[in-house]
Amino acid sequence: MMIEMKHTPGPWHIAPRKPGNAYRITQSETPQTGALVIADLSCGAHRPDAEQAANAQLIAAVPDLLEALKGIIAALSQNKTLSADIEAAKSYAKAAIAEAT
Repeated sequence: MMIEMKHTPGPWHIAPRKPGNAYRITQSETPQTGALVIADLSCGAHRPDAEQAANAQLIAAVPDLLEALKGIIAALSQNKTLSADIEAAKSYAKAAIAEAT
């Protein structure tokens, strides 16, 4: 089953920011487009900066999390899934989770 991609492809990054500014999530910079802005994340003063940073990190990791889930589904959907396939899928998922947190 092919899933149509409707979002901006990754990788996404947290752009450098000045203290007090919103966190900005961008796509990788290219000579043609520069750094494409995916989102500006501003929770205001009512949220601790560490929480805002964690939210930005999670959002920036979404494309990798999606790919990890696709890999897990592919590995588990094979008729004769090998232990190595499962281990590779688990490693990819763990790396994506680590990036998100």
